[in-house]
Amino acid sequence: MNDDKMRQYKIAYSVREASEISGLSPATIHKLCNEGRLTRRKVGKRTFILAADLMNFFLNCPQEKHHRFAAVDAKKVR
Repeated sequence: MNDDKMRQYKIAYSVREASEISGLSPATIHKLCNEGRLTRRKVGKRTFILAADLMNFFLNCPQEKHHRFAAVDAKKVR
């Protein structure tokens, strides 16, 4: 199996990988972990973020409210 296919099936990511996949900086990943909003796992000296924990973090983030210009744009359509 090539690296791209293996990455699809990973159950845990290094902080760097979690950063690349999520679009968050490594510093933000560490901050979220320190705040208890994201769980990190230690295996020896390595730190991992479970794929499920990363997904749950985003699923539990507040949804963006409608943009204040959305109503104005809707009026233009009518």
